[in-house]
Amino acid sequence: GGGAIIINVTGTADLSGTISANGETNSIYSGGAGGSVNITAATITGNGTVTANGGTTTSVLFPGAGSGGRIKLAADSISSSLTLQAKGGKRDTFYGSAGTIYKKTTAQTYGDLIIDNGNNTPALNDQYAAHLKTSADTGSYQFDNITFANYGLLAVDAGQTLALNSGTITGDKNSGVVNSGTVSVPDSWTLNHMYSDMNGTVTNLANKAVTISSTGRLTHYNNIDQETYKLNWTVSALTVQSGGEINADSLGYSPQYGPGKSTSKDIGASYGGEGYGAASSTVYGDYSNPVNIGSGGSNGRGGGAIILTVTGTADLSGTISAEGSSGGWYTSDGSGGSVNITAASISGNGTITANGGTGQTY
Repeated sequence: GGGAIIINVTGTADLSGTISANGETNSIYSGGAGGSVNITAATITGNGTVTANGGTTTSVLFPGAGSGGRIKLAADSISSSLTLQAKGGKRDTFYGSAGTIYKKTTAQTYGDLIIDNGNNTPALNDQYAAHLKTSADTGSYQFDNITFANYGLLAVDAGQTLALNSGTITGDKNSGVVNSGTVSVPDSWTLNHMYSDMNGTVTNLANKAVTISSTGRLTHYNNIDQETYKLNWTVSALTVQSGGEINADSLGYSPQYGPGKSTSKDIGASYGGEGYGAASSTVYGDYSNPVNIGSGGSNGRGGGAIILTVTGTADLSGTISAEGSSGGWYTSDGSGGSVNITAASISGNGTITANGGTGQTY
């Protein structure tokens, strides 16, 4: 792993070179995690580079890459010309999560948090995330600005509370929050980044009017061999704008798990109907109240579950999907999941799908 650089400067820190605490890149084993860079000064200037990146691996047998580390800069003023990185390492499709970057000037009340995973592009169902502290932490946190970028995800752990109803929060469909704790949001909440529900709590959610913007994506955490995670929300109003997404694709059972699972490349997984070659006994669930996740094929994942109750109007002009994934060559696919929406009225011109995975031809 990377080491730790802790510097206190009573005057000016001119950072025009390179400061790094990167994890080791390894050709035989998995990569190391980034370390720590912690600099406090009266003023921080310069146009250098500060990194605490995770190590990359080229190993075929041990492909895991290291996570990003942690960077903190604190001063009366901090140069905007600095390059700051705490991204995870990578090999092929195996990526470590971003680490944390925290900047605070004297004039700020809370400081800025940056979760940025560089140029990494992990699979969206691999929701590896940065954490503010250890997973056992029970603190409450608020920032002047939060920036999510480049598949950077922040976990809100079970005992933590994060304020998303103050300051400026920017992100995109692939970058945002994985919540297993508690978050507070505005009464009229426009989601412009990714939000993944890991059985977390949104304070007073039933009274919120939620808008999924064109850069927003609402989802839930991925399941393995149990129906552990679903998106099951009650809100006062829901708008999914054009380009916005409520997406539970490939978040159901892992391959070869679930009531309708398949372990054969020649038989597709079942849920609402029979997968190709499957027996009728593999079908499960209820057409009038679908709440289950889809089952895994021999190598494809099932779709997740979207269950929404809207006491007012649901304007669905974006995309809502809970599709199963393809297993790839010579394997079978996952079944679609559930989309279950109840509202006072439903309007819009969007698309709602719960399709099974589409395999590749031989």
